[in-house]
Amino acid sequence: MMKWMTRNSGERMSVRACLRSMLVKVAPTVAVLAISTSVVAAQAPTLIQGKPATGFNRVLGMPLMELGRLGGFGFNTIAAFNPNGESPLPVTVDSPENTLLATTVDSAFLESFFGDEPFNVDPASINVPIRNVPTNTTPANDLHSVLKGALETTPYQPFKPGQAEPVYPVTLGRWLQARGLATIQCDGEDEATVDLIMGGLIPNRIYSVWGFFLPTGLALPMKDFGPIRPLGGVPNIFVSDKNGSGRFKRVLNFCPTNIEDDEAPLTTFFVAYHSDHMANGGVPTFPERSRFPGTSAHVQLQFSVN
Repeated sequence: MMKWMTRNSGERMSVRACLRSMLVKVAPTVAVLAISTSVVAAQAPTLIQGKPATGFNRVLGMPLMELGRLGGFGFNTIAAFNPNGESPLPVTVDSPENTLLATTVDSAFLESFFGDEPFNVDPASINVPIRNVPTNTTPANDLHSVLKGALETTPYQPFKPGQAEPVYPVTLGRWLQARGLATIQCDGEDEATVDLIMGGLIPNRIYSVWGFFLPTGLALPMKDFGPIRPLGGVPNIFVSDKNGSGRFKRVLNFCPTNIEDDEAPLTTFFVAYHSDHMANGGVPTFPERSRFPGTSAHVQLQFSVN
């Protein structure tokens, strides 16, 4: 019997035809895994293709999608390294593939989540190549730049951490190679399974997955990261493998594609790369430590739901 699924556009098509049309540049092993996951589902799942991003609802400075009454709201979380100045440069459609990516703090984020409240952005936290972002190495939160590979020290002594291999400069071309497929399988109105299968990520690195909800009455500025929540609860992280592939699967207590009247729609979910090699529990970053989105967490993939 032919298996069918519903895309988030509402179109029905066979599982195999849908995967053939959407699996672009994802590793063959990932594609096989996606087919097996979709075919065995008891009900017709929804399939969503992830889009490479350079910020929340941003790619090369432009909106990725409409977010209901918020329109094209979003903010950048990566920029181009500027070796001749203190501030990074924006990445745009004209940026070459070999552009070295660096940390940034988008004023749109500060205005949307802080409003008129005071904030403090450490100048040393921006315009840092994202491979060079320091990580915590002591309980006192002492930061250390883990530039040298762990296997490069002779003789090897594990007194300071090195970056897991492979280690290479993160360029815009590499960043935009990220691809992903998500299946949402609802089991009635009170439970669903979301399964993300990804490729083209930075190898052997920490990633987290977040949902952006749109509750009634939401307006700017939003406080405490607004309606951004760990997708499926905490922990919401995974570690990419040596090939840059990753998988994330969680059970939800609602059906994102069939929202009840008293539920807030899940408009999108996104995958963030942690350049400081640290997970932050139920928040993306710690602004009170001058660790804003764009200084240590960078959106690389985004999926549109509603």
